[in-house]
Amino acid sequence: MVLTGGDDGIARVWDLSMVGKEPVVEFDDGRDCPVTAVEWSGDGNQCFVGGVDNEVKVSRVFVDDVTKLRSGMGPKNE
Repeated sequence: MVLTGGDDGIARVWDLSMVGKEPVVEFDDGRDCPVTAVEWSGDGNQCFVGGVDNEVKVSRVFVDDVTKLRSGMGPKNE
């Protein structure tokens, strides 16, 4: 499985063992700017998606549920 992010603001998971050229899943969290960073969690159950909007969102893999993790460049004091 490969996780990618695009200029269209959507993160996609691809299964390179499959013959088709379609992603296995797409995470469209409504951001209207390019995705600039993607990363899997250590256990592979979540992906982290960052964009030009300075927000990082976490998604559970294969579940269409996006939660805002952090907004802005530095840690928040809440």
